[in-house]
Amino acid sequence: MASIPPQAAASVILTNIPEDGTAPHYIQVASMAQRSGGRQINASDGSSYWVSDTCTVFPYLTRNMLYPQSIFEGAWCLVWPDAQGNAQKIMMFPPYGPEQDETVQSQGGWKLERV
Repeated sequence: MASIPPQAAASVILTNIPEDGTAPHYIQVASMAQRSGGRQINASDGSSYWVSDTCTVFPYLTRNMLYPQSIFEGAWCLVWPDAQGNAQKIMMFPPYGPEQDETVQSQGGWKLERV
């Protein structure tokens, strides 16, 4: 019998990570606490990050304008932290707001079903 390699669906695949660099952390925001000058984000895996009000937040494959205030509980993100756990930049994945996180969205006669 032939051996079949393990198969799994990947949520994110990161490539071209420099050998002396570190990969960003893929997280789901579990909770947030507003603080002076920014917010503390706690991920569902138990990690924690400080996000200053000047942190760069950008979307995946769109031109949406995002800010640290755009981050919400349940959001999926890539976080590039420094050694102290301060977020240097954050990439958010859709949906870009809790109101967009619907099972089915309808627009102009077509339907998008989230899987």
